[in-house]
Amino acid sequence: MDHQSAHYLLVDDHSLIREGMMHAIRSLQPLARFSQANTCRSALSHLANSAADPIDAVLLDLGLPDSSGVDTLKHVRQMATTQRIGIITGSTDAQLALECIHHGASCFIPKLGELDGFMTA
Repeated sequence: MDHQSAHYLLVDDHSLIREGMMHAIRSLQPLARFSQANTCRSALSHLANSAADPIDAVLLDLGLPDSSGVDTLKHVRQMATTQRIGIITGSTDAQLALECIHHGASCFIPKLGELDGFMTA
């Protein structure tokens, strides 16, 4: 994956969070491309229809209107078999973080953290 022109799928039910992630990533990777989803169903549709412009990484909120918790990650992981998945969540639960890593997440980023932590992850 060429990180400078990577294609990210941003999945969060809050537009402001998706826009913030996009802005933060663009500050490091000006050529990055983005798709956005506000539900698990929409995220799965983006992944299923991404053959022409493959998605390299998914940034996934666990609390979506149509799915919640680790089940959200499991659904997305079934479709995103090769992509890195980063969890972006309001939770700081260490047990949840370990469970997400166990189910294929590359990182677990609490929304309560600092921007530097997000950028590093």
